[in-house]
Amino acid sequence: MHNGGEFALNETLELIRRTRPVADEVSILGSHRVHLDVAPYGPVDVTSVYEVRAGIVTVLLANKHSYREDVAVALLDAAEQVGVAWPGAAVHVRPMEVPGCPLDRAVVLGPGGHRWFAETPELAGRTIGIFALHRSEFVEGEDGAAFFSAINNRGLGVPIAEWHRAPKPRADVRLLDDWPGGAMRRLRRPAPWSAERLMTHYVPDLPRGVRLSVCDVRGFELLLERRWDRIVGTITAPHRAATADVDIARIKAWDTWRPLFLGETVDLTTLGAATAETAPETDMLELTYSSADRGYASLPMLRPLDDCVARLSAHHAHRRQLRGLHRPYRRRRQHQVRRRSTTLAGGPQPCKPSVARTARHSRGGGPHAKASGAAGRHRTPP
Repeated sequence: MHNGGEFALNETLELIRRTRPVADEVSILGSHRVHLDVAPYGPVDVTSVYEVRAGIVTVLLANKHSYREDVAVALLDAAEQVGVAWPGAAVHVRPMEVPGCPLDRAVVLGPGGHRWFAETPELAGRTIGIFALHRSEFVEGEDGAAFFSAINNRGLGVPIAEWHRAPKPRADVRLLDDWPGGAMRRLRRPAPWSAERLMTHYVPDLPRGVRLSVCDVRGFELLLERRWDRIVGTITAPHRAATADVDIARIKAWDTWRPLFLGETVDLTTLGAATAETAPETDMLELTYSSADRGYASLPMLRPLDDCVARLSAHHAHRRQLRGLHRPYRRRRQHQVRRRSTTLAGGPQPCKPSVARTARHSRGGGPHAKASGAAGRHRTPP
């Protein structure tokens, strides 16, 4: 019976075609009747899957080279389990187990949360988005805007259309002390970072006296600071159920806390225990600097001795280069002053207009020297 349901389907497909290509023929994925299309989106070809039911459009996207039908079926099944009866555009999660797929969660955004049809208001409010992600990459229950803000290039930089990628754990970071000239600044809300990048490049190089609050997606919180070659602080379980002290080698931060950020079951005492087998670092110095060629670091940074020597050498080389650039200018100005003090016919005469210039550029006069006294008098050669 071809009634209003088929009419609503055709009308919805026409709305989709206004902004996105979509095939007319129906494809079967498990128990789902969908419309497929492959089209270039930026530098890659993207496979788009659309399922239309009762005027609601379910969308999933994958790069052409990573698209798999078994993963698509698992995602569509998850969206069907969640349903469309929730308020708002929040993140809903269902477990997903597909052999050979490293991503283990189906993330479903309610109507209005997906940005695929943002330029078509008639569709944006009734579009459901489905994504294949790892359990360590998102916070369940956050709204669609926060979700996209966390996974975009300014946050984690997760390629959400890649289905065969490795997990990219998320860390929500908040700076507790001022870090002048540092890699981050104090914010009212935690900012999403890649946990691996944070623990590999930033936590080991914290200046002395700067503290960080780092949370995983489950609510484990690390309060960290650097003391020489160690990272110390506390680790607190969700809902403050338990707390343990932290004292580990700074170069072992990611190796120690990688299971925590990947969402594995962890023991607080193991995560915070000191690694006695790690020998203290040698030939290290704490360095502060302020130079025109490399910015400044007003708080002590731990650096190897070779880096400190190279930093000082580069600073002095830059100062020598600047002196070399300004020396011809000073010589040229002195030559001009001497030319303006030339004599007239009949013998040497003082050149009054040059008195101020002679005093200004005389040795020790400075840019604000006055043309008065011995330094300001023009002497006539004998």
